[in-house]
Amino acid sequence: MQDKDRTRCKRIVICRASGEDLSDIMVREGLALAFTRYGADHVADEQRARAGRRGLRAHNCAAARDYRAKRRATVLP
Repeated sequence: MQDKDRTRCKRIVICRASGEDLSDIMVREGLALAFTRYGADHVADEQRARAGRRGLRAHNCAAARDYRAKRRATVLP
């Protein structure tokens, strides 16, 4: 593992297998969504996964953060 720019909780690291970033592989294969809060490193990989309809991108899958935000916005006070 390699430290990357850290959040205040110090949770951001890069995990590598055989020299390749595992998050790159996961996003590229549609097994994970790009987390853009701390950078756009995986956006192109996610777009390719969507275009190839791989994994989560084989259908119209909403990111959990978007689902929760929409749900909070529709909850009555």
